[in-house]
Amino acid sequence: VASVASAVVAANGYLTFTGLEAETAYYAGAEVGGVWEWISFSTPAEASGNVTRGEAETIATEAVRALGAINVKSYGAKGDGVTDDSAAINAAIAACSTTNPYGGRVLLPPGVYICNEFINAKGLHSITLAGAGGDAGGGGSGGLPGATTQLVYTGTGAETGGFDFRNTFNAKIEDLELVSNAKGALFPILNYAGAIMPKLTGVLVQQGGAAPTGKAFCLQLAQSIGGLFTGCRFSGGEYGVLGRAVAEQFSNAHTFNGCWFVGNQVKHVANPYTDWIFTGCTFEPLFSNMGAELGAGAVGMSSGLPAKSLQLLGCYFGDGAETGQQVQFAGSGLKISGGTLSDANILVQLLEGATNVYCDATMGNAAYGLYAGAAGVSRVRLYSDIGESVTTPVYKPFGLKGSTIQLGAGAAYGKIASPAAELAALKTAVDAIRAQLVSAGITEE
Repeated sequence: VASVASAVVAANGYLTFTGLEAETAYYAGAEVGGVWEWISFSTPAEASGNVTRGEAETIATEAVRALGAINVKSYGAKGDGVTDDSAAINAAIAACSTTNPYGGRVLLPPGVYICNEFINAKGLHSITLAGAGGDAGGGGSGGLPGATTQLVYTGTGAETGGFDFRNTFNAKIEDLELVSNAKGALFPILNYAGAIMPKLTGVLVQQGGAAPTGKAFCLQLAQSIGGLFTGCRFSGGEYGVLGRAVAEQFSNAHTFNGCWFVGNQVKHVANPYTDWIFTGCTFEPLFSNMGAELGAGAVGMSSGLPAKSLQLLGCYFGDGAETGQQVQFAGSGLKISGGTLSDANILVQLLEGATNVYCDATMGNAAYGLYAGAAGVSRVRLYSDIGESVTTPVYKPFGLKGSTIQLGAGAAYGKIASPAAELAALKTAVDAIRAQLVSAGITEE
């Protein structure tokens, strides 16, 4: 085609093309690079005919998107769900980084791309891996929405992960599905370790195969900083997102907006560190039969790995494990504001030394609302509406130094539990105060 970019829409709202061959790919000039793929219209394409203004705008948008981009099919990728496309995809990524050392776009048209080897983008700057978006019926995800572009890793699993984006800067992945069918030792499906400003938009990261046998985890963020993850889904495997694994590591300033964490994980989010924010995210369901390292739950920390400033804003926690915890926190600065916590043994568990905790989320359907049985817990502000479906709204409140507990009308204060020794000590203190009032001639009313 002459040039989509120079085409002009006529006053009648139509753009006329001549000499087009249906289902044919049109290539940009060699000095530009990349491929312009034929776009299917809502009306049949003809060798010579018209398209509506909206369709013309779609063509222009896709053409501009393709300018300067590299299409994996130009490097031999098939996307047929059978051929091993890993070498072709890696060749396209390498070519993109060579042509655009400080940025570039690799396009993956609709299809299922089998990757017997890991996909390598390690150390690249401002590269974007872009799929076609849309809905492919979930790609084996139980019929949930997926993407029309799927990359399926079938290797053995290794430190690199199925998709290696370690030590990248501003590396983006958008509008596609990353699936691992590997059955090796625990490894990341998508590895952003050491990355600065990693970004995911509209991406599904999933451990395939029969759950809960998979040993992968969806996203690795150790030694990374400044991530932004929007409208994504993390499904299957042992963990959805893993922050740090040892105390010497950091994992800072990551933001998750409108993401969905679902199914078959020991923890949806494990070991976040400094300034992690979740806004409008959904955490469900959880299962307890995959391992005991962290205990089934939505968010939690391993021993010796406390967090600093974790915010869960307007999030929904549901369908938790009967023996697990929805939120398990150690460190300083937990804020749970808005949203709902439900369906677990413990909704919020404060571990030893937890401090500066705020919660006003609605709580329901659990054995314990706030579980504060560990030593050194302090400065807790609880203003939750806790329904009668929570058997014990607050456990061991008398160990909370400098704290405020204000429960909704549905929670009976008589249900607040504490060990018998602490209750006896409290009764003794109350009796002493009453004796002082009597001796002072003050009548108790």
